Order: sequence, then structure tokens, then C-alpha cells
Amino acid sequence: MANKYLARRETPLLRGRSRFGEMGRTRPMLYPFSEVVVPKPADWPQQAHITGYWFHDREWWIPDPALERFIAQGQPPVLLTLGSTWPVHDADRTVDAAISAARRASRPLVIVGGPDQEYPPDVLRVTEVDYGWLMPRCAAVIHHGGCGTAGSALRAGLPQVSVPAVFDNPFWAARMHSLGVSPPPLPLHKFDDARLATAVATAVSDVRLRERSLELAERMTGEDGLTAAADIVERWHATAAVVA
Repeated sequence: MANKYLARRETPLLRGRSRFGEMGRTRPMLYPFSEVVVPKPADWPQQAHITGYWFHDREWWIPDPALERFIAQGQPPVLLTLGSTWPVHDADRTVDAAISAARRASRPLVIVGGPDQEYPPDVLRVTEVDYGWLMPRCAAVIHHGGCGTAGSALRAGLPQVSVPAVFDNPFWAARMHSLGVSPPPLPLHKFDDARLATAVATAVSDVRLRERSLELAERMTGEDGLTAAADIVERWHATAAVVA
């Protein structure tokens, strides 16, 4: 039977010109990461700007007393956070593997998000947290390779273990390893308990990873990506002939 959609000949014309070609040339293109992580390529156009990370610092944020007690009770914990990719991962399996890996490293585990269930005493789940407060108090972080999460860990001088799954996750995970702040990434399709345990043990105990993380954190000191981005947009707006 003929496909009635293929038979249709009345295709509306797309008129006008896309403005995306102007981005980075006549209009600013903003990249919310640090040049410490990805230096600006020499062939990028003038209006392509690496601003530094856009951190959401909340000085008013107060940690839950249960989290404060958990952090204070012993060794700095391992942190597990998968951000928006929790639905992509097998959450129950990932949590079980992270608990086992943290225990093998003789560390408690803090989980941000994930399954809402009963956990053993050496594990604490929270639904919302300020990374600027929590990450400097941790020994290492297991994450999905998100740009913002990796940047927060860098700023905290925190060794990382990446389990990338989708979109740009593999790029940032590979970049963290190239920078020397992470063991090799564990792509989701190759993820298993033994590999995660080995990677976490390395992140917690390898002095070189910690020192390199602290070195990059020091190099990022003073960066204010949000202010830089706002300044770029305001300067462009003040000089642009037409804003549309």
C-alpha cells in the first residue's frame, strides 16, 4: 500500500535565515567551563568565550543536621551523584556497587538522589545539597560525567570517578582522566562492581590524584563564570546595532 505521507507534494517552504551562524561571530557564544579544563582553541571566532564555570553558590544554604552528623562521625565519605542521568543508570545496581566500593575503601557513602529506600548506617541519602559545602568534605566523588558536577569536584580539589552514559558525559569523563584527577572512566555499558571498587580505591588512596585535583582547584581560584558571562553579554548589548 502506498504511503500517503510520501505521496504528499505540498511541502511548506522554510523562509528566512537561521541566526545560529552568527553565534560566536557577531553574537556571543558562551561556554560555561574553565580554560584550565579546556583551553580556548586558537581558531575559535572572536565572540566565542570560555567564561569559567557557572556555579550556583548559596551562602545561605544550611545542611541538614543528619548530614552534618554523618560527615563528622569519621573518615570523609565517598559521594555518589548521578544528576539528571539517574533514570539512565540501573539505579539499584549502581547504588549497591557504590556501597560495596566505599566499604572496600573503608569509607561511608553519601548519595544525592537515587532510590528512596532504607539504607545501612554507613550510607546516607539526601535529596538536595550544596556541592560547594559538601564536596570539600568528601574523599572522592562518583558521578556521571556531567560538566557542572565535574567542575564542582575540580573546584573542591576532589578526586573523581566517572560513569558516563549519554550526551556529553563521555567527553567530560575523558577530560577529567586526561587532566589527572580521575582513574579511567567506566562507561555505563562496561560498568561492573569490580571496576568501580578498583576505581574508588584508587581515587581515595592515590596521592597523585589528590595533589593534581588540588593543583587545578588552585588554578581555578578567582574564576567567576557567571559574572564573566554577564559582562560579555552586557558589553555586546551596549555595542550591537540591532538586538533581535
